[in-house]
Amino acid sequence: MKKSVIIAIVCLLTISISGKAQENLSFLKGEKKINLEYNYDNVTVGKKSEATYCSEKVADYNKKNQGKGDNWLKQWKSNRETAYQPKFEELLNKFLIEKGISAYPKNNDAKYTMTVNTIIIEPGYNIGISRKSAYITIEVVFVETANKDKVLAKKTFKNMPGATAFGEDYDVGTRVKEGYAKAGKEVAKWILKAIK
Repeated sequence: MKKSVIIAIVCLLTISISGKAQENLSFLKGEKKINLEYNYDNVTVGKKSEATYCSEKVADYNKKNQGKGDNWLKQWKSNRETAYQPKFEELLNKFLIEKGISAYPKNNDAKYTMTVNTIIIEPGYNIGISRKSAYITIEVVFVETANKDKVLAKKTFKNMPGATAFGEDYDVGTRVKEGYAKAGKEVAKWILKAIK
């Protein structure tokens, strides 16, 4: 009995230590640039795959007003580059640049690359009399730029809330964008803690 309890404790400690090791960013000390990439390959929206969510939305909108669904889909996809990524980078770099480090796409000469994998987007809603805040969950993975198969660290940031201060977030892009802002801030804290 005692032996099995000791083995269980050792296993839990090993898991805990390896989890912390995966979050260790000490390799970033002295670095001035981080290459930044984004990945949306396995996103779920609410409890549905992104493909299912989008096809249902397009069909629903087009049924009410032909072409509206197609326009919605273009906006949904373009929000990544026009709203989500710029907001993430804005908040991330707001804190990093103070410490002499920057993280942007196309920093190809940077030794390390940080990939932001979006895992969950909860779009929420706001219809004036009722609302549900949006949130996102992302996984951040660090690799060597020259050898992207070599994972150096990773960490998941769960349920980053997305809502504006005064509730003027009737558009899904506006709500979700704020989730990326919160995520950018939290990722910056993680990096700064490692390099101070």
